[in-house]
Amino acid sequence: MRSAGDSVPVEGDFGQWYMQFTTSVKAVALARHQSEKTLRAWGYGQCDTDRIVLAVSELATNAVRHGRVRDRLFEVRLTEELDGLLLEVSDASERVPRPVCAGEDDESGRGLALVAALAEDFGHHPRVPIGKTVWARFRTEAAVRGPEGRDPRS
Repeated sequence: MRSAGDSVPVEGDFGQWYMQFTTSVKAVALARHQSEKTLRAWGYGQCDTDRIVLAVSELATNAVRHGRVRDRLFEVRLTEELDGLLLEVSDASERVPRPVCAGEDDESGRGLALVAALAEDFGHHPRVPIGKTVWARFRTEAAVRGPEGRDPRS
């Protein structure tokens, strides 16, 4: 198992990045920071970056609050696609995410609704060998860039 904080860029025609984190509240801020750093390096604009980083924050928070399994890490993965970006947050819990109806004075319970509003589509699936992955797909304004900043569509 990789230690928390190890970043792995994955080579290919489209950018892919992932990082594993401890299931601590402090790790959510690190996940936001590393995701933002990656999106900026890939050339995404402020609007796209802000939307995706907010979704990273919400899904990472859910992984820490609801997906925590002792001695297990959670993972954030960003994958560029032809017309956008796929965000995946995986944890070791098999507990399925369920939207809740938050009251106006509640301090939590809006994360999945926020991700649904920010993303083109979102969902979850089982993760092998354990746990689940919650994903969100975004349409972006930025051109998808391959290695060395070239557009793989051309």
